[in-house]
Amino acid sequence: MLKMEITHQKRRYTNRVITLLTDFGYRDGFVGSMKGVILGINPGAQIVDISHEVQPQNIDEAGFILFSTYNHFPEGTIHVAVVDPGVGSPRKIIAVKTRNYIFLSPDNGLLKYIFFREKNCRVFEVTNRIFFLNRVSSTFHGRDIFAPVSAHLSLGTNINEIGKKTRNFIKPEIEKPSVEENRISGAIIHIDHFGNLITNISTNELRNFKRKNNTIINAGNIRIDGIKRSYSSVEENKPVALFSSSNLLEISINQGNAHKNLKLEVGDKIELTFE
Repeated sequence: MLKMEITHQKRRYTNRVITLLTDFGYRDGFVGSMKGVILGINPGAQIVDISHEVQPQNIDEAGFILFSTYNHFPEGTIHVAVVDPGVGSPRKIIAVKTRNYIFLSPDNGLLKYIFFREKNCRVFEVTNRIFFLNRVSSTFHGRDIFAPVSAHLSLGTNINEIGKKTRNFIKPEIEKPSVEENRISGAIIHIDHFGNLITNISTNELRNFKRKNNTIINAGNIRIDGIKRSYSSVEENKPVALFSSSNLLEISINQGNAHKNLKLEVGDKIELTFE
């Protein structure tokens, strides 16, 4: 820690927002350790927990949660996402600069939705060890690399200082819905805490269909007639289709758990037909 204290002893502390998204949970001290490192470098940092309940090693789930929350934060926020099955391997750590935000993540596809939505992303490989802790564990880069790097960035360190710009990073393709004359075919991409099934079908796909009231949704063996405005539009324990707060089609059960009751999983197909 001495190296970092000397580096920033003349810098003014800032209250810049740093978010944390991990699969660490709260039982152990992993999250607390990261926060301690950040505050040791910048005591003025505002640390916000997005979630620490991502399913262990579930990179896609972390990516979607980040996608659905990141742009609700103020300009200049530093988003730190650590779901890192490859920790200790040769996998890279990347920093991504967009118009309004900085993202720190393992180079494992977690940021695929960010790359999909944001234009003109600048990607840097995080390599400058002066911004790491003095001793870097092979199993806890969240504490030893992500936390101190984010803290230094919050103090005004230029992103160019933490590593070189790169074009060699993982950018998985996003599965897009298939739109035909009277049909939209999509898939479940996320299951939330309530068991709601979030699909990749957005309001944009429905704009060209004028008869939206005559919509039939087929999900597995379930048929749902029409897209509703709220969960309470149907009776209790009945399935309902509606657009979520993220403007994505959601299959739910009013006051129930669609995941458990409909036995549908991420990757299962959803089809909308218009009559």
